[in-house]
Amino acid sequence: MSVLANGSPAEDFSVGKGLRQGDPLSPFLFLIVAEGLMGLMCKAVDNNLFHGYKVSNNIQFHTLQFADDTIIVGEGNWNNLWTIKTVLRSFEIVSGLKVNFYKSKIYGINLDDSFLRAASSFLNCAVEEIPFCFLGIPVGVNPRRRATWTPILDSMRKKLSSWNGRHLSIGGRVTLINSVLSCLPLYIFSFYKAPLCVIKDLVSIQRNFLWGGGLESSKMCWVSWDRICQSKEKGGLGIKDLEIFYSSLLCKWKWRCLTDSEAPWYGLLRYRYGSLEANFLSGEGRDGIKQASIWWRDIWRLGGEEDGNWFSNNISSNFGDGNDIAFWNEKWIDTAPLRVLFSSLYTKTAYPHGLISNMGSWEHDMWKWELEWNSEITDNELADAQDLLLILEHVRPRRESSDKCRWKAHVAGIFTVKTTYMELMSRRGATELETNTVKALKNLWLNNVPSKVTNASIFIISFGWQQLGAYGTSATTFFLEENLFTYLP
Repeated sequence: MSVLANGSPAEDFSVGKGLRQGDPLSPFLFLIVAEGLMGLMCKAVDNNLFHGYKVSNNIQFHTLQFADDTIIVGEGNWNNLWTIKTVLRSFEIVSGLKVNFYKSKIYGINLDDSFLRAASSFLNCAVEEIPFCFLGIPVGVNPRRRATWTPILDSMRKKLSSWNGRHLSIGGRVTLINSVLSCLPLYIFSFYKAPLCVIKDLVSIQRNFLWGGGLESSKMCWVSWDRICQSKEKGGLGIKDLEIFYSSLLCKWKWRCLTDSEAPWYGLLRYRYGSLEANFLSGEGRDGIKQASIWWRDIWRLGGEEDGNWFSNNISSNFGDGNDIAFWNEKWIDTAPLRVLFSSLYTKTAYPHGLISNMGSWEHDMWKWELEWNSEITDNELADAQDLLLILEHVRPRRESSDKCRWKAHVAGIFTVKTTYMELMSRRGATELETNTVKALKNLWLNNVPSKVTNASIFIISFGWQQLGAYGTSATTFFLEENLFTYLP
């Protein structure tokens, strides 16, 4: 083995000891070695020995890799099979690792069964059918079907059955719901949109555990689940609203479609559905939505027109060189896109999806706007065009900086699931509490004892909710305002 020192290889030395399992350096070493497999596959593709899945002349996939999980995608022919076997054997010889063919599977799409059986015998891999599971995500399933989510529901019920909720305080149950139950199915909900019936089942499991302490217990719910999911300052317990929380997770995909242009899937989505900015910020693509995949339909509709356009309303653009911002369709110079402010001009522009950098040119270090129309404009439209040019008069691209999307719900403009969740919760429009009640609730949680240890704070809230159900809001407000400060130290 040799080490590069300042770019030059040092003297060879023999390895005396290896890394033990669990050593923090072990995963990094494995990733370095696994990168060699990708290099061998790329070399085979460059030498025209392996033909991957070709989407277009510029888009082709052959290897998808994450740590020790690898998917090799290619045409179903014997040349590819020979190349795969050669590459895997070469990787074993060079790295000293062994490919686990027992866990490896072959999946065929529109291939004869006889060819799949021959390929299975040739590569010593079993043949299975789609759908399959990769990195914990079921691939090829229909997320609209209830059966797809049965393992998630069973896993949550199994987790609950190991807890004796009757011996836990209300505060302990809240802690378990937030830390375990809300995170248990996180990975699959961050990719697929669950049907409403599945969300209701999950909420029912949480609700029964909170009030009854288990699945078999069913006790009276003193307050609506919407109130339970409010923050503690607003009279709730801070339990996550699953429907909103999982929508926040899915929303990250829309954000990545706008910002992660280097991702391997970006070109595929753009080739299949057109401009991603136009789809998510302008609502285009509605005509072909029925022919799109279920995943794309769910992502496209999330935060769209049916939801009040909350996603596009929270997106703005930081203007840089103008190479990534759509001139008409994105908010970059005002609080609304130019297609909304100048709708008549937008219908006659020659480049409705044109970038800012394409709407002008540099002349002797001076930027000149050049707006072109596909038909003659009227006098009123001419006046609008002059107003638009007046707005753009002192605006020009900055060559030294690039364009960036900004998430308005975050102070720093960075997308986070937390800020998205808070934004969606604020849109729900929960009943506003009186000022004195909010102050009392705030003081209620200011104690040094964790809620999972003591029932005191939760007991007061629960008692207040019972008064709310029996006597109305005024009785609860009176109790909180008059008695709470006496109880708290």
